[in-house]
Amino acid sequence: MSNHPLEHYANLMAALGHSLRLGIVQTLMERHPESMRLGELQKRHQLTLEQLQPALERLVAQGCIQVNNAGGDRRYQLNIGVLEDLLAFFYAECCVRQRILDWGKVTDKKDRLRTQAEINNVEQENLANFLDAAIYGRLGGKVLQVLLLARSEAERLRQMPINTAHILLGLCLEGGNTITHRLLKRWQLDVTQIRSLLKTITLPQQFLPQSAKFTPEAITSLKFALDEATEMGDILINTEHLLVGLIREWDLSRSEKRPITMAAQLLHQTGMTPDDMLAEIRSGLPTG
Repeated sequence: MSNHPLEHYANLMAALGHSLRLGIVQTLMERHPESMRLGELQKRHQLTLEQLQPALERLVAQGCIQVNNAGGDRRYQLNIGVLEDLLAFFYAECCVRQRILDWGKVTDKKDRLRTQAEINNVEQENLANFLDAAIYGRLGGKVLQVLLLARSEAERLRQMPINTAHILLGLCLEGGNTITHRLLKRWQLDVTQIRSLLKTITLPQQFLPQSAKFTPEAITSLKFALDEATEMGDILINTEHLLVGLIREWDLSRSEKRPITMAAQLLHQTGMTPDDMLAEIRSGLPTG
């Protein structure tokens, strides 16, 4: 660790400047002042030791987290002093020495972020209650947003549980300049089309938002998405993995000769086969 102040703070920010390492710090924040075993961190982030160990070593080297090997039980704990030091550096430089930031405005923004974070945490915790931890722990930010949009649509249409068409609709609603969004447009799958099909569903059971869950086919799609991310060597499940999951579930239903889901019906109506679609996704560029 460098003795030069600027290099020290630059190294701290570099250590925190990766989604996995920052995620580990967030996990340890949740457990602070308690520590966590290596196995607990592996389970929480659904990573192999080879994937997790370099991130932990980087954080330990910069003092962001501390490791305790007492009794042969390797445990990790957040180093609050280092975080306080980093925040104090920014406060001193930006609010005291140079006076380029208004601390009152920072506090206002902090309060707004905290309020939004509390809302998001409630939504995510509710969603986490109905997903296997192995899947939930690997969801990327965009996929989490897709599933929250899918749940919102299912609740709005009074169609719980969340099915594969709700997830496909969530992918369309999420948008963004991604391979998934470009492919859905190329395949002429849009929000209006999917909502029109969803409105044809009639569910006699009582609408209970508290009982939010996923259909078996939707869970299968999510498991396929997790498999795809793992096979591709990706830590987080992204929207392309989720689209692959929906397509693989469609292909499975065909091979098992059972009725296909609404998402599968929409995919089938494009005139493409599952293999054609998977080839386009995995190439990253539409064919033809």
